[in-house]
Amino acid sequence: MNRSQIFALFWLFSSVCSAQAIPSTSVAGDQQPHFSTSIQMVVLQATVLTSKGSFVRGLRQQNFTVYEDTHPQTIRLFNHNDSPVAIGLVVDTSGSMRRKHAAVLAAAKAFARNSNPQDQLFVVSFNEKVTLGLGSSKPFSANSRELDRALPQTVGGGQTALYDALETALSHIRELKQDKKALILISDGGDNASSHTLAQIIDDATNSDVVIYTIGLFGKNEDLTSPEFMKRI
Repeated sequence: MNRSQIFALFWLFSSVCSAQAIPSTSVAGDQQPHFSTSIQMVVLQATVLTSKGSFVRGLRQQNFTVYEDTHPQTIRLFNHNDSPVAIGLVVDTSGSMRRKHAAVLAAAKAFARNSNPQDQLFVVSFNEKVTLGLGSSKPFSANSRELDRALPQTVGGGQTALYDALETALSHIRELKQDKKALILISDGGDNASSHTLAQIIDDATNSDVVIYTIGLFGKNEDLTSPEFMKRI
């Protein structure tokens, strides 16, 4: 799955504007009405797949209908271009990933090199410890060389704090300015070292505006893997 496929997301906007005239009382004799306006913009992201899981391209605004409580809404804005996004690469470097690390590293590097120059990318790597690859002083980068250096070059071994890593990534990406935000988790889904619980990470992910994509790598005869979590998150 390449970047253009992952972010072939259609943005639908439904907006409601209202204006109300409020007589002015602040200046004597001022008969000019003052207006207050409230605007509500609801952003919806939609990815359309075929029954075989392939992405559907070329869809237009007329192909979509948005309902709120069974009432159709007007789509004010529709866009599916390659707009800048904030992306966090969350990479598992625990002992269970040792044999898969070369493939993980190659995929993460290819993704970083094909990003939009205005993207805000960062790296979170984890075993039992969680590390920001660019360091705490640099929140993001769009430079492929910097991102290459930020990716873990070797497997750290040890246990797996997957839930803690996702919490760190969710917290970090909230600080970035791009409207579209996504995390790409590369792992086998197991966790045996987090201070956060499964319930906490599911709740925080559900209530965020961040889309989480997972790339699950599972080998034979491995005890600490969880394809179920990778699908659920």
